[in-house]
Amino acid sequence: MKRNRFRFAAIAAATTLFILHVPAQQENVVQLPSTASGVSIPPYSHGIALEMGHWNNVFSTWNDKQSVTFLQLLRNLHDRRGALMIRLGGNSQDAVELDESINTPVAKTGEQATRTNSGATTYNIKVNSQMFHAMRQLSQVVGGLKWMFGLNFEHADHIQSAQQLGQLAVNILGGSTTSNSSYDNVLYALQIGNEPDLYAKHGMRTSDWGVADYTGEWLDWAHQLADTFGTSQYRPDLFSGGVICCTWGLQDLLDSGYFDSAKHMLNSITVQRYSSNACFGVAKGSVDDYLSHDWITSMARESYEKPVQRIVSEGKQVIMGETNTAACGGIQGISDTYVSTLWWVDWQLFLYSIGFSSIQLQLGGNNAHYNPMSKIGGSWIANPIYYGSLVTAEALGPSDSGARVVHVTSIADQHVVYAIFHHDSLAYTVLINLDADNEASFPLQHPWKTNTLYAKRLIANSISERHDISWAGQTLKGSVDGMFKGDIHIDSIQCSDEDNCAISVPKASVALVGPHFPNLTETSVVNNPYDIDDLLNGTVSSNTTYNSNNPSSNNKNPLNVPQNHATSSHPIDTAWMAIVLALVYHILL
Repeated sequence: MKRNRFRFAAIAAATTLFILHVPAQQENVVQLPSTASGVSIPPYSHGIALEMGHWNNVFSTWNDKQSVTFLQLLRNLHDRRGALMIRLGGNSQDAVELDESINTPVAKTGEQATRTNSGATTYNIKVNSQMFHAMRQLSQVVGGLKWMFGLNFEHADHIQSAQQLGQLAVNILGGSTTSNSSYDNVLYALQIGNEPDLYAKHGMRTSDWGVADYTGEWLDWAHQLADTFGTSQYRPDLFSGGVICCTWGLQDLLDSGYFDSAKHMLNSITVQRYSSNACFGVAKGSVDDYLSHDWITSMARESYEKPVQRIVSEGKQVIMGETNTAACGGIQGISDTYVSTLWWVDWQLFLYSIGFSSIQLQLGGNNAHYNPMSKIGGSWIANPIYYGSLVTAEALGPSDSGARVVHVTSIADQHVVYAIFHHDSLAYTVLINLDADNEASFPLQHPWKTNTLYAKRLIANSISERHDISWAGQTLKGSVDGMFKGDIHIDSIQCSDEDNCAISVPKASVALVGPHFPNLTETSVVNNPYDIDDLLNGTVSSNTTYNSNNPSSNNKNPLNVPQNHATSSHPIDTAWMAIVLALVYHILL
């Protein structure tokens, strides 16, 4: 009788464990799509937006070797995506003059730009042609780097500055009009003016100056500049239009006739938007807001979704030329913590899902809270938000992947699912748990037909963390050269069957999940075939070709990075447990 009781207990236990891990028919099961939708995201989807006036702080005055670390942080993104874009402009592009007599690429005059009702302090600056040569060299050293360059438009009677600097940009960055080498062109676009919708408020136009006035002035300048550059000889659509932020919307550019009148000269339309504004005191937005999917995405839904579809249907791209957590430096405790990392992953992927082609993260001055990387004591370090760029760059994959992003669903406000397609096939899903207190389970139905999925995870100890953050087991905490510490770690997840898998996502974390991950090749800028000393010392040269049509093919000096696959503890491996209990059952017979 005792033996029968043991036998019954073993059978009951095995049956109970088996039932517990059969996927229940839950109402919130997420069905991953098998068909791609949305825009095919071009190679230059990732990058930073940099004020021209901050050039010397970021790229040095030719004698600061610590700039190598900054370049390595850019290279890390290149290694995952294969291409990058830097937008050089901002408020200072409207306050710049060419001066070949200065002995640094960029020099501040010490005079503040004349503007009223502006929350940002901007100084007049001077630049010389050496800056453009350095930009070309930077494209070589980082690899797959293109530039969006901003021209003056704020001073309506001073087109000369735009003509001079635009000519240098076209001649030095734009390449030869006769060469077939794809390396020649590292100029993505020119922007005429920065945030013209604020010109009237800042006293740079009359108070009644609006979109119609802008349209007429912009077209006049664009035609004059095109004639100056001779762009019609090889690239008539050199400009990115709009560059609006605040009082005008994308729909205004459509309704006013600006887009229809200018589109033959445009490769894209640029907008600039932050989730909040710290320019005139305390910014709106709490930690809870920045961890709410509805709050994060509501602005984009209302302002961009429909007009983006129209612009994209005309074959033009829409670019987020400048963004971050909160304008004018960010919010302490949000912008400089792991909160910003989670916000950034969700914000980027949602913008891609509604049709944006490229998103530039704002890099400000030394005191800004929102910087993706900061210069401290002469050394560059990665900040929390930087890790979010690693996640999305790796999710989109190599520059030739033809990536598409689909916003699948929000199981709850803090549980978000995106599908990532490469070459029109589902490659990954990105699972975001914005809940700072609780682990989440994402029950997926997927088209991969496999019993095993793999996950790379973005994690930190708490949402207030500033340094101890890891992506796929690697971290930049304590790194002095911009190279990762630790081996790549990939979780192996055993699914209930080949169509269903419950993925556990720890509190405040992100999981990139797929049927396999390609080997990652990490490279170092100090081993680059181009002489980095030439860049930092001002001796520039350009005698090597670079394939900008397929930037991911240009990786040099690969570093073998071990990848550790670890079996996830979620869920319990029911197959092995059943075998063990079956043995117990036979022993007790």
